[in-house]
Amino acid sequence: QAALDLLNAACIDSTCREAISNHCLDWLHEIVKGDEVKRQGQAAVILAKLESIPQAKTDDAQGSGREQVIDEDETNIVHTLKGMLLSEDKSNWYNAVEGLAYASIQPKIKEELSKDSTFLTKLLQHPDETALNSAAAFGSLTLIDNMTRYPPTLSEEQKRMTQLKEYANAAKRPTETDPLDDDEHVAQRCNTLLRAGVVPFLISLHRSFSSKKASQASLGLIAGILLSLSKPTASRGIIAQQGGIPLLLQIFRQISSGPESHSVRRTTGHALARILISVDPKLAFGSRSPTSATPILLSLLTDDDADVSQGPRDLLPIFEGLLALTNIVSDPSLDTGAEVVRSSFEKIEGLLLSNNTLIQRATTELVCNLMTCPEGAEKFADGSKAAARRLHILVALTDVED
Repeated sequence: QAALDLLNAACIDSTCREAISNHCLDWLHEIVKGDEVKRQGQAAVILAKLESIPQAKTDDAQGSGREQVIDEDETNIVHTLKGMLLSEDKSNWYNAVEGLAYASIQPKIKEELSKDSTFLTKLLQHPDETALNSAAAFGSLTLIDNMTRYPPTLSEEQKRMTQLKEYANAAKRPTETDPLDDDEHVAQRCNTLLRAGVVPFLISLHRSFSSKKASQASLGLIAGILLSLSKPTASRGIIAQQGGIPLLLQIFRQISSGPESHSVRRTTGHALARILISVDPKLAFGSRSPTSATPILLSLLTDDDADVSQGPRDLLPIFEGLLALTNIVSDPSLDTGAEVVRSSFEKIEGLLLSNNTLIQRATTELVCNLMTCPEGAEKFADGSKAAARRLHILVALTDVED
């Protein structure tokens, strides 16, 4: 057992992973085939870590025969881990979840797990204190995040830079996008998980954090999962109906204010914006006022603090934030337009002159909807020079081809 603990910890280092792969694989496989459940689970986790990280596979393992052995090993490991998860013995739950979280990095494993309804039902059972500790909760969120995460959208410049890096590193073969990880397959997996009840699971899991301070990483994973689930327009009403909006509002309040949490705040706001684009605010918030969501949406309009060395800034959160605000302020009875004008009109006004056509168009739609409140109309009709300038810009935009 001590040796397994040592190997499990050593997997964090690439050199150690290579040594374990060269000297310990047969022994680990023998343990997985054995009868001791605890050791079997930990050995399966170690093997899952080795198989999920490309560096662990040496160049001489690239032949078709060796690749087939590796595929069979991965299948056997996943089968073992799923069996541990589905068993009535909950003592090995953490090992099963951790191992599957690593294994699900592979697209084919994601696809296999998403098509196993029995597995999904067991995974998405509402957590309780005896079955799911904080470590297993994080593993469950990581597993779901792996299955629902969309591949990053790269600009042409970023694609060229990636190709140059691959050519510069002659020791590695150019990476190819797995067809099981394209948008269509990810959307199918998201829909499967949504129908299986992943949103109530996330709400229940988040509620279990209420007695203790939730980690920022766990909050970020929940927000990221909801962002992926809400990408298909047809899914947004289901997420809102199942309580996704209150969950995101609670998460945003729990996120720390430091710069290290900026990406989590932005992801949470982006997920909220996507949902609010496609649902009636009155139905989404019920008797509550949507003003609680307004500051979060407005925060998306600021600079995302992107590192210029990592490529151009992501304008999608800004665009979808503008669309969500347009939807919210379209109903004068909700009294959200006045708040938007008072707190962020200068920011919105600046986006009217954006170089991006879609941002410019969405901002113009928002400004037009803000005219339903007196504060918005005053910005263009109070007789001041600033009002005349704004009106001149708005009239000029009507002649822009988009």
